[in-house]
Amino acid sequence: MPCDVVNSRLSDFLTGTLVEHAIEYYPEILYRGVTISRGGEFMKYDGNKELYRSIIMPMSEDGRTISGLLCAANCREVSRE
Repeated sequence: MPCDVVNSRLSDFLTGTLVEHAIEYYPEILYRGVTISRGGEFMKYDGNKELYRSIIMPMSEDGRTISGLLCAANCREVSRE
């Protein structure tokens, strides 16, 4: 189920959610100042495995200082066969 995360703080997201996993490497973006894409998997609250990809892009109003992060993620559930 999609959720609105526009203008949200990174600390607002619950542990074990797609958003938490998709943004867990944001300190590296702040340190390096470059766009990074990652993927992985995690177990959801219901015991199903979720595969995901995410990308985080640093944004700047002055071209030098990071003033925000643009993040996107997608996922799919892996069946329990």
